[in-house]
Amino acid sequence: MEIKEIDDKTLDEFVFNSNKSHFMQTSAWKDVSKNRGYIPHCLGLYENNNLKATALMLEKKIGPYSTYYCPRGFICDYSDKELLKNVIETLKTYTKKNHGLYFKINPDIIIAKLDGDANRIETYDTFELIDFFKENGGNFRGFTTKFTESSAPRFTFRVDVSQSEEDLFKNLHNTTKKILKDKNPYEVTITKNERKNHVRNAKLIKNNKDEVLKDKCPRCGGELIKRNGKYGEFMGCSNFPKCRFVKK
Repeated sequence: MEIKEIDDKTLDEFVFNSNKSHFMQTSAWKDVSKNRGYIPHCLGLYENNNLKATALMLEKKIGPYSTYYCPRGFICDYSDKELLKNVIETLKTYTKKNHGLYFKINPDIIIAKLDGDANRIETYDTFELIDFFKENGGNFRGFTTKFTESSAPRFTFRVDVSQSEEDLFKNLHNTTKKILKDKNPYEVTITKNERKNHVRNAKLIKNNKDEVLKDKCPRCGGELIKRNGKYGEFMGCSNFPKCRFVKK
């Protein structure tokens, strides 16, 4: 399998034509990542001159070495295990050749579909896929449960807002529809936002997040509490010694 840098158009066409794709695998996210301090690499993986997979690899320098992160994983046919193995090995070789310590992925894969009462109605071979990655040198770090546990958003939503409000409501997840209909205990509201208010709302979300997290450990979510140490008082995680975070 041959790997080479590809242009934005080639990357986006392959991503958009995939039946399992995500905006964080596109050139648009590449541009966002530049502003976050990453060095992006748009890679195409070819077999017999046919493009079989793409990967947006985001490089972060650590002295003479680098780490690589592939948001939402690479694009390829995950059911083709031979192809998947070749993609993994090719990216491992690329990472090592470019002085990388490792490359990380967090593929946008589904464990199960739920009904309105949060009961599983359909499951997928997610754990079989995890086992396959582990067999090919991967290290499974577990599932994330909080927004702050990953360098990319845990939840993303792609919605066609040109639809009517009635159609938008029909397409909501069954659990969300049940919450809205059943006395709405969480006081969820759905409003149409004006573009001019988007920046203001984004700032409000950030401020609320900062307020919620100011006394929380950013690593594990535990409480930050006062401790006494060799050099006096400091704020440390309540989950010590499992978590050794110290607030600077």
